[in-house]
Amino acid sequence: MNKTYKIIITILILIALFLSGFKFFHNKYLEAIKALTVIPLLLIPSLIRKIFKTNFNKLIEIIIILFLFFAWYLGGLMKFYVTVLNYDKTIHTFFGIFIPLIAIPIMIYFKVYKKQNILFNIIFFISLTLMIGTIWEIIEFLNDKIFLANDQRIGSGVDDTMYDLICAFIGSIIFSLAYFIEIHFNKKLYIQRYINYLN
Repeated sequence: MNKTYKIIITILILIALFLSGFKFFHNKYLEAIKALTVIPLLLIPSLIRKIFKTNFNKLIEIIIILFLFFAWYLGGLMKFYVTVLNYDKTIHTFFGIFIPLIAIPIMIYFKVYKKQNILFNIIFFISLTLMIGTIWEIIEFLNDKIFLANDQRIGSGVDDTMYDLICAFIGSIIFSLAYFIEIHFNKKLYIQRYINYLN
């Protein structure tokens, strides 16, 4: 899995460098800079693992970096949000499902994760999802202003932002229901195995 992870990271970074160079030689300097911004984003899972000293599942890291690539690079830079039907809603729904996977090691690190506190855990999952979702919308807003992009669909920006947050909320609810079923009925499926791996 480590080898697969490194190969995926390398391929995505090379794609970003190639596109940045392509944009630069066509005098699209702002787009060239934006293409490079995906590189530090791809390092986020590794930073989380090092900061919180957690045994992050490599599969989860791969899912996170692929999500960031599909959301930031394909969605924003390659305009999939505009050209592909429901691409935006699909990305934000999956976002809501996977953010709780980051929430769990954070809770474990700060010693606030307790298996019996199901309601508290679910509230934390949903809250963190909406917080990061809001930060993401702020980034999109700033991206539109700085790079003259249109990630938030100028003219319908409020609707776009609300639909994005609603989709993220739905995704977090889907994860929370799966979490509740596994913990409450003591079903050792993927989520419980993931938590045991982190511990």
